[in-house]
Amino acid sequence: MSKITLKGKRIYIENIIDKVKPETIQHYLNDIEQSRFMHAVPYPYTKEDAESYFRYLEAVRDDETVYELAIFDIEEDTFIGVISLRNIDFDYENAELGYWLVKDFWKKGYTGEAAKLVIEYAFGKLDLYRIYATLEKDNAASLALLVRLGFEVEGLLKKSAKNKGKFVDRYICGLLRDRK
Repeated sequence: MSKITLKGKRIYIENIIDKVKPETIQHYLNDIEQSRFMHAVPYPYTKEDAESYFRYLEAVRDDETVYELAIFDIEEDTFIGVISLRNIDFDYENAELGYWLVKDFWKKGYTGEAAKLVIEYAFGKLDLYRIYATLEKDNAASLALLVRLGFEVEGLLKKSAKNKGKFVDRYICGLLRDRK
């Protein structure tokens, strides 16, 4: 994961491991409303879970196929969420986009601003051709955001993940560089 900084009008994005502490992540993700659509996040989200996540971040620090980035509010210089590019495949020129935002910042355009910056980086600097995202079928807000960003629903993955102990259906959405 190369060290990067992306700057928007209201936010900036940097490598999460450089500026955020495990306690901060644990604080926000130990909220069922915050993490309800995050199938990889257990509930309750413990200190040990956060420390495990940071061990993973340290392990992938030099891995160019993973970018785990923190989103910060410029005005307050506060952490407001995470955005990631994972499963980057330079041979097939694609990657998976993921994100979550502290709920106090929901429905204010921050996730869209962060996603646009990361998408531009992925298509421009990383020279990727396709970005995809998976999301729970019931996550209407995330689906609406992806559609606004130009993603198309490519299919429905039936019972393809477990979230908090229950199998869930997920959409897979894709965005091509020449269609953005």
